[in-house]
Amino acid sequence: MSIDRIILKLEKLGDVSVNEALEKACLVVENSAKEKAPVDSGNLRNSITHVVEGNEGVVGTNVEYAP
Repeated sequence: MSIDRIILKLEKLGDVSVNEALEKACLVVENSAKEKAPVDSGNLRNSITHVVEGNEGVVGTNVEYAP
């Protein structure tokens, strides 16, 4: 999903707080990453998470072999 589509979705949220919007945006990115992750044991897919702190959201994994 392109950043433009994410921005459009966030604009449609209206009066949602920044924290809620970041949470939703991170979930979109997290779900996309999980869909694209190759599956052998499922460890990589299960390790993809997100964290929202203040005005910043981070999606990632702690698995060393992740691209």
